[in-house]
Amino acid sequence: MVRCGRVRNKKNPKKRGPKSYVEKAKLPKGAGIKKRKQFRINTKLKTAGTMKGYRAGYTIMFDRAPRYCRSLKRLPEPGSLPPNQHDGFMPALPGRVHLSGKQASTILEKVAEHPESSYADVRAVSRTLSYLHSLVVGTNSSNWPEVTEMLELYGPEDYELKRPSLKPTMIPSPSGMAKAFTKGWKRSCPWPYAKWNTGLVSAWCWAFCGNRPVDMKSLKTSTDHSGEFGVWAATEMDGGRNKLQGKKRGTRRWWCYFVCMCPGAKHMPIPEEYEWGWTPEGSPRSKPTFCTSCPLNALELKKRRAIDGEWRLFSKWTPTTQTWNSNYGDPIKLAIEWFRVQGCLPDGLTFDHHGGRRALAALLDVTNTPYHEGCQLHGDGEDVWRDNYQPSLVNPGSYCERKQSRVAYVCTT
Repeated sequence: MVRCGRVRNKKNPKKRGPKSYVEKAKLPKGAGIKKRKQFRINTKLKTAGTMKGYRAGYTIMFDRAPRYCRSLKRLPEPGSLPPNQHDGFMPALPGRVHLSGKQASTILEKVAEHPESSYADVRAVSRTLSYLHSLVVGTNSSNWPEVTEMLELYGPEDYELKRPSLKPTMIPSPSGMAKAFTKGWKRSCPWPYAKWNTGLVSAWCWAFCGNRPVDMKSLKTSTDHSGEFGVWAATEMDGGRNKLQGKKRGTRRWWCYFVCMCPGAKHMPIPEEYEWGWTPEGSPRSKPTFCTSCPLNALELKKRRAIDGEWRLFSKWTPTTQTWNSNYGDPIKLAIEWFRVQGCLPDGLTFDHHGGRRALAALLDVTNTPYHEGCQLHGDGEDVWRDNYQPSLVNPGSYCERKQSRVAYVCTT
């Protein structure tokens, strides 16, 4: 007997996990127009990562130039303010800080000349000063001219202390992906079928579609699915395409597409009622008569076993309810281990967590896919994609559309 889960409010779903500093903060009583406007800017136009970066730069300022920063009377020390959108760590609204262009450029110079500073530290302080400049002048502007001029005097070549490269080097190869996505589940597999099923979906989203960790997070919480049976399926990212700044955030809808991978391009569907009568661990009692390596069948099973019709891509099989229920915490980690189970990753080695986009680039490269077709998957601009992922880009300079097509045939070409 399948036990029904908790009834959720679909109109106003409660966000899981602790609230961020911005969500917990309240507008001070009697706040003027400038403070109200900055409060909305911090809430609507600044991501949690951006605000965290400002705090990191503020820490570097007081760490690398402590005497000078503490000599400025209207530059509060870290953690000395009442609760705000930075939890009191640094100023968040106008009126709490005052700096001149000369003082700001001096801070940047002292940080840049510190022996332990790297160029990344200098850039982080520059971004924090730009944020403080918007608090001082009361508008969401750039930076003091003195800071901009000082920043131009320093470059990456001036620093021996550099952060290690974050570019992924261990990624799934096109041949390894071909092997993994055409090898179905068998009873000899060390994973039960329910877990293997979710691993297949995670690996597809990460390596085949080139989704970044932030994209996987948006897909993880999404319950908006669409498709044509046996041909294609798609899941929309919560909040649309990620890493858009300012007013562009949340304005560009983006979907992750799945296609049939059955042998001979002829879909082998799941028999009726096959999703029932499984073991508590999540394996079918009878031998599968359909193509288990087809992502469309993997999604179809999740859809059939869904409670109240709501299901998610990276849901985890729960022996208690005997269905896919809660999500996996890190679907990329599951995808990497799925490649290992498929025999594409030797013991002792692992793929880089942020290597999904490079895996897609290698796949597009070996199949000679032109940019206008690959763009429907990754959504990056031509220059960004060529410089960072695919240097040997095919057919560059002929496509400038940044929005994903609403036609499934175009997106799955």
